[in-house]
Amino acid sequence: MQTARRRWSLIDDATAPRWRCWGGDFVVFNGFSGNTHRLELLAGEIFFFVRTGPKSFSEICTFASDFLEIPDGSNLSSMIEGILTSLEEVGLLESES
Repeated sequence: MQTARRRWSLIDDATAPRWRCWGGDFVVFNGFSGNTHRLELLAGEIFFFVRTGPKSFSEICTFASDFLEIPDGSNLSSMIEGILTSLEEVGLLESES
């Protein structure tokens, strides 16, 4: 499935992730898996952004570009793709086409 056509959202579950942010460090507890994850700043900000509702790859890239105050480019897109894959693999986000 192409990244550009996917939308990411929190896992729709009664045990939705609980999170805290302390000075740019994000800690997220996944009640479904029982795991706690420490997210680096951009991953945490993306996770927080997606909490407001399903987001497309384009929306996430624009958000990240604005947050980092850098132009959206292929390096940023590749980094975001990796972050989204990681957040999916640990069960914090899910994607749909």
